[in-house]
Amino acid sequence: MARASGTGDIARAQAHEDADGFTGNWSVVSYAVCVQPPAGYEVVYASSDERLSETNKVATALCPGTKRVHGAGGAITKVAPGNVSLQAVVPIGERVQAIAVENTPTDESWDFIVAQAICAY
Repeated sequence: MARASGTGDIARAQAHEDADGFTGNWSVVSYAVCVQPPAGYEVVYASSDERLSETNKVATALCPGTKRVHGAGGAITKVAPGNVSLQAVVPIGERVQAIAVENTPTDESWDFIVAQAICAY
């Protein structure tokens, strides 16, 4: 998971080891760049339609009206097994796409994923 809070006052990041575990040291770092909210500031979320055990899932958050993306985030659910990962969070004009994949096949249902668009004029 890598996304801002709903109010935009903090950045969140969370990760887990892969399905086989990892014996080395690793860490996750999150950065927040804080500014006064621009005109029309709004945080929009959207979940994927896929909710079972698909090889990949895509969620697209769309900024309303003429607002544009100023920040982006994405997340997989806590029930996702270790062989599932958030592969990309891509801001594209007025929308954000989050993409998650099964790194190795699984029959386990790993629920939905979420895309987050931080929108403003």
